[in-house]
Amino acid sequence: MTGRTRPFCDFEDTTRQGEREEEKPTRRKWRPCRKLDSDGDSLSPIFLDELVIRKVFEETPLIYFEETPQFVLFGSSIVQFSFGEEGWGAILADIYARKADIFMRGYAGWNSRQAVEVLDQVFPKDETVQPSLVIVYFGGNDSVLPSPDGLSPHVPLSEYVENMRKIAIHLKSLSEKTRIIFLTAPPVNEVQILQVLGTKGRTNELCKKYADACVRLCREMNIKVINLCTTLKQRELIFDS
Repeated sequence: MTGRTRPFCDFEDTTRQGEREEEKPTRRKWRPCRKLDSDGDSLSPIFLDELVIRKVFEETPLIYFEETPQFVLFGSSIVQFSFGEEGWGAILADIYARKADIFMRGYAGWNSRQAVEVLDQVFPKDETVQPSLVIVYFGGNDSVLPSPDGLSPHVPLSEYVENMRKIAIHLKSLSEKTRIIFLTAPPVNEVQILQVLGTKGRTNELCKKYADACVRLCREMNIKVINLCTTLKQRELIFDS
């Protein structure tokens, strides 16, 4: 991630040394560009040859934008698939269009243990521009029942809490301006899971335990939290138990 911005078109002079453009007007190199309207909005992609680009650059100053706030969505499948049609990540990007850049760092199937292992790669402390907001979601996979073969993404509750604490401490160290929001594990439809997967791998009882633990941690560390387990049930959605 970077806050640096670049002009919409990069011009590269491909005229050979000694050639005169008026004598060689057919030497053109096609490259993608974006046309701007009078307000600076980016319109549909178009293709301009270098003669037109040169004209644009002669008559129009290079367009750079000020540093744009960065929002990072960090989590498992609820984050990875959030940019699908009508997904919450896509809606967020639409709401903050021209106001913030939304970055998706979602890894389906991951738990908090795996998240801790990549913190330095996803959120390097030496990055020049740090996120203005980080939304973190882990807990759904952590709360899955352990399996006999040990391949379940289950993470014991006490370890989950400590992993989320490590994530919070790391994010707080990035910048004084970085804001953090945690999302808890959501409720599940146990009947549907049993019908589709043939096993009762997730339960609302466990989801609530992990959600409540996340809320307690956030209160302790003064972090904003959205309790999905409680909120979704309040919206009269059906979650059979």
